[in-house]
Amino acid sequence: MVVLPIGTLSSSSRAADDTSPFKVVGRSFLTESGEQSAVFGDDPIVCMNVDREYLVIALRFGGRTCGYVLNPDDGNSAMSILTVKPANPRTDSSILQQTPFAKIARKPGIVGGEKVAWREWIDEHHLYAGCQTDLVVAGSPSHQVCPVDLEITANSAARRQSLEDCVHSMSLVSVDRALVRKTRIGALQQAMGINDASWILVMCSSQGLRWVTPYSEIVTLGITPGRSTMPDPASRAQFQDAYRVEAKSHHGGIVEVESIERSRVVCGLVTEKFPLRNLGWMYSTKLIIPTATATYTLEVKSMEFGTTGIREATTLIIDMKQRGITDISKDSFALRRDPYDRKYDDGALFQASDERRWDKGFPRHPLTRCRTVMASLLKSLTLSDEMVRNALHKAE
Repeated sequence: MVVLPIGTLSSSSRAADDTSPFKVVGRSFLTESGEQSAVFGDDPIVCMNVDREYLVIALRFGGRTCGYVLNPDDGNSAMSILTVKPANPRTDSSILQQTPFAKIARKPGIVGGEKVAWREWIDEHHLYAGCQTDLVVAGSPSHQVCPVDLEITANSAARRQSLEDCVHSMSLVSVDRALVRKTRIGALQQAMGINDASWILVMCSSQGLRWVTPYSEIVTLGITPGRSTMPDPASRAQFQDAYRVEAKSHHGGIVEVESIERSRVVCGLVTEKFPLRNLGWMYSTKLIIPTATATYTLEVKSMEFGTTGIREATTLIIDMKQRGITDISKDSFALRRDPYDRKYDDGALFQASDERRWDKGFPRHPLTRCRTVMASLLKSLTLSDEMVRNALHKAE
């Protein structure tokens, strides 16, 4: 069993050369429901809900990935997940050789819906737990079974138990990208020039594809069948009002509502923000392509984690210094308002810190990441012949 000591890597340790046995491959992220989720790996993809933010580190041997470590920023727990059978599996005797006075206990548990027997022990440094099972890989040919070997290291019984509880939700998924490319939605992705080589494909259906990027943004390509009811993006006021209403219906608010042209088709480009259950925001930037047969949406979502409010506080201090204001109560910079029309200020969520001019100073902020990923997609994005043919709004 390969175990990375807790606290070994921090969130700043993202770079690793190809010969390193450890490589940071992602981070857990907040879902819209406020839960922490981790999605990582390629074949199979590992999915699970987790109890806090984790850095995901791939364990590599002989040029291939053999497992992963979940490492939190506070260094008080870690879990290694092997997806191959270990050459030297942990046994009671091997534990007692390392820790002669260890007390080994067993208790029942569940991993991915399968019953397991957890082995728990303690030494002078940490608390440990380990188990082995086999899980069916969903979506794999002939219901392929994959070995899963888990080991938890923690600084308290509560943190150990918390990770044992997390793996109840574990699932393994296989997505055949060659088959996806043969579907209508996969063909559309290719026609639009969406390069997903470094992303994890986590959903494929007749109406959409969803990926998780290495920085934990969620990218979705969706199709809503039927004639689009979206107002003409070129009708600026009407288009803005439609998305004010749409965002507010989900307890959110608009940040930017714009129109752009692709192949003479007028599309909408909308950025919104939504409060998370915990502190912080989820941001969304989406490209909307309205046609007579469907509405096509390409969306990037990114959520705050860890310490929040740094962008807002820093930009407020800069603004006060630039304007010579010493009394924070006299600076309207941090007040929430509508980005376009003051008569819609009531209930608006936009703040001056959301403006694009601040993005360069906060490259890892989720709002910046949404804009950056979308800008990268737009550079190579093309509209399919079907989109152009059926487009409802075309430039003169």
